[in-house]
Amino acid sequence: MLNDARLSAMSERAQERQKTDPAGPAMRRMLSNRTRVTMGGGHGVQVSYATPDGRIYLWYPGNREVLAGRWRIVESNAVVRTRTSAYEFPQTRVCFDYGMNSYNPVTRKSGEECMHAAIMKMFAGQSVAGDRFGLSRRKAVPHVLKPTDRIDLGAGSAGGR
Repeated sequence: MLNDARLSAMSERAQERQKTDPAGPAMRRMLSNRTRVTMGGGHGVQVSYATPDGRIYLWYPGNREVLAGRWRIVESNAVVRTRTSAYEFPQTRVCFDYGMNSYNPVTRKSGEECMHAAIMKMFAGQSVAGDRFGLSRRKAVPHVLKPTDRIDLGAGSAGGR
């Protein structure tokens, strides 16, 4: 069980860590001007390219067109309350918005969705610099992905068809 003394110490450590190693810039570096392949989270394989200015292009299983959207980093504090006190913990989230006409079949939501940076790192997958598949310059996907396809960023080709 966490008591006030432990929560206070944990909160202070988290706030100090955020000052010396903030998650926001690290997430920005992880996404900016990168093609990423992620697998899991109920979606299967996904390929995305994110620009440094906050645009993102998604090649999603079953889609025939590249989905264009926006991404952003949101830094805030989560508050844990006890009967006598409240403790703040810094949190970094990455938010993606593909518009109200898009639909996430896993979460069953439309519009912007945010994910904690720590969770995003768990699904980091492969990543290379640049727009490997030209997603920002095309409407049609290279081919319709199946959730179980394998994408090899090393070779620069999309396999598994």
